[in-house]
Amino acid sequence: MIVLETERLTLREMEQGDFAGLSQMPWDPQVMRAYEHDFTPQEVQDRLDRQRERYARYGFGLWAACRKANGETVGQAGLTWQPCEGAEVLEVGYLLKRRFWHQGYARETAAACRDCAFTALGAEKVHAVIKSDNLPSIRVARALGMERERAFLTRYYSGERLHFLCALRRRGRAPKKRGGTGCPPSLFSLHQRTVRRASMNRSVSAGSNWVPRQRTSSTIPSSKVRPFL
Repeated sequence: MIVLETERLTLREMEQGDFAGLSQMPWDPQVMRAYEHDFTPQEVQDRLDRQRERYARYGFGLWAACRKANGETVGQAGLTWQPCEGAEVLEVGYLLKRRFWHQGYARETAAACRDCAFTALGAEKVHAVIKSDNLPSIRVARALGMERERAFLTRYYSGERLHFLCALRRRGRAPKKRGGTGCPPSLFSLHQRTVRRASMNRSVSAGSNWVPRQRTSSTIPSSKVRPFL
């Protein structure tokens, strides 16, 4: 199911058939440099299952990013709830296959997800949790308009690592509902974690059929290791 569209890409929900393409990234040491960990096939499957659980529970997660020209998957991008120092933050995340680096896809997908969070979800704020030495991701966050809020330590597979929490607050109000174009007004309350289901039948972008689902309260995971998204 197509969720979002950009100039060059479509973002769609992942399926089991995406396992082979998904595994190309966690088994590439350069792509996974930030994690400092060799991922097993089961961990890759767990990541895929986690996204599908997120679709069912929240209506969003990490989506497959595919080229419009030929349908090839360049990577993943989307929105996820991430634990951060005892709280949850709505994060814009992405992961690209190495051969698609330096082509503007990171900024393109991240900007689309940022806009989706503000317009379709009505989020007041979006975040990026970035390892302090991940300079390319820091540049993308700045390009999105994010600023660093604080630095903190979080545990990875190989030990504690310094991270930055970057954030961007929504400016102004969500656009009003108009016929034919644009995103729907906010029907998603991030503070109350409920959604008014009536009238939420507009697409996020032309040709999209994405609808946010109700988010139920949950306990923040107490994992000592930052999860593989």
